[in-house]
Amino acid sequence: MITDTWLKGAKGKPLEKVEETADRDGLSVRISRKAKVVFQMRFSFDGKPCRLDLGAYPRMCLKAARDENERLRGLLENEGRDRPGAVATLAAALAREGFEPFYADDKKGYLRHVATNTIATPRANPHRPFSASEMARREQLITYFNRPRKMN
Repeated sequence: MITDTWLKGAKGKPLEKVEETADRDGLSVRISRKAKVVFQMRFSFDGKPCRLDLGAYPRMCLKAARDENERLRGLLENEGRDRPGAVATLAAALAREGFEPFYADDKKGYLRHVATNTIATPRANPHRPFSASEMARREQLITYFNRPRKMN
């Protein structure tokens, strides 16, 4: 578990290699060799592990990082949020990492890598099989992004 005291001690101490420390609910801290401390959200999308930078310490405090992680997780898990708002929020966060969600002509949601213009496709993770809860979340996310949209 990450604490404010631990973060203060980690900042400003150059390292020989990049270090990562997990907090909870998919939140982690990555410390670069130059001692830059960055909060990251870990999740899986299309069966692939993904990492999203939330902000750098001390500009973003631990509480703000946990709150943002919880808010984005709620969007991913579709906990009562409206679809356009969820897509817009995810799009803003994913854009920082070079991805964009979009709806194709088949009215299904996809994720495109902007620099390479490639579209993410479902693949099995070669490192380990999905857990039952990961499969359930994946299906919820697929259903959420593929449901028909209301046109204004």
